[in-house]
Amino acid sequence: MPPCVSIACRKNGILLAFSLIELLVVITIFTILVGIAIPVISGTPSNARSTSREIVKNHLQQARAHAIATRNHTALIIPDRESGANGLCALSLSEIEKKDGKYTAIENEHGSTSLLQRWSKLPKNMQFISNAMMECEALTILDHEEKLNIQDHGKETECHMIVFAPNGQIEYPSAGTAIHIAIAQLDKGQTADRSDSKPVFDLLLVNRLTGKTQSTTR
Repeated sequence: MPPCVSIACRKNGILLAFSLIELLVVITIFTILVGIAIPVISGTPSNARSTSREIVKNHLQQARAHAIATRNHTALIIPDRESGANGLCALSLSEIEKKDGKYTAIENEHGSTSLLQRWSKLPKNMQFISNAMMECEALTILDHEEKLNIQDHGKETECHMIVFAPNGQIEYPSAGTAIHIAIAQLDKGQTADRSDSKPVFDLLLVNRLTGKTQSTTR
């Protein structure tokens, strides 16, 4: 259609259909946008690792802020592998106290551990892993011996932990120990402590004074 006719039609309020070229342009733009969105929607490995890092970083800062604000020891906790659905793939926060040199979870009136928030699960088969899965000497939070026993829905669960003192500094793992958190996307059948497979993993080094992290992908 000549431009003058098209302009005249628009001025007179006549609605015209898309031309073939306009339709092709719209389809092309839509295809590009879908291509960009699919990796985010489907959860690619790199996106899952990035999301997992952010979940861990946010929980560390929340635990530190809570410890400072309430003057109570606060722990970031990770259920042990034997705990079921949340084992080594979820984390939460809990107020704890120290008795006779041991950390004890604070319980509510029903005898359950008072979690400060619901379990946050890592995406797309992401799990916390131990030193045995890595080709480096760094010990991860899973390799430290002391664990926290919590009561969750009537079940006792052992949890790995990072403990913030009321001054905002990390008290456990103890001073002089580097604090590492390692996360990897595991295939079916793999476990966080098998040494016959070396997945790509993110290694987070946690600053003892601030709870902030530095990360590397290996």
